[in-house]
Amino acid sequence: AWRGRLRLCADAAGGSVRVSILDGEGKVLAAGQPIKGDVTDHKVTFEKPDQLARLAGQPVRLKFALHRAKLYSFAFAE
Repeated sequence: AWRGRLRLCADAAGGSVRVSILDGEGKVLAAGQPIKGDVTDHKVTFEKPDQLARLAGQPVRLKFALHRAKLYSFAFAE
């Protein structure tokens, strides 16, 4: 299974941040659960984490949908 973790810091108090993983053509491969509140080093949880293993070694794009929120940083970690 995919063991990498996407972590982020954001201020979504009164709003939300949602992360999607896209392929090179913009097709959504995985969607993250909405993140609410002021978070630091928050682990993004994806709806179907078992399907992320097939993405290892492939180029992907991240899409951040912010609603009344500020994104400060993001990183992949194991």
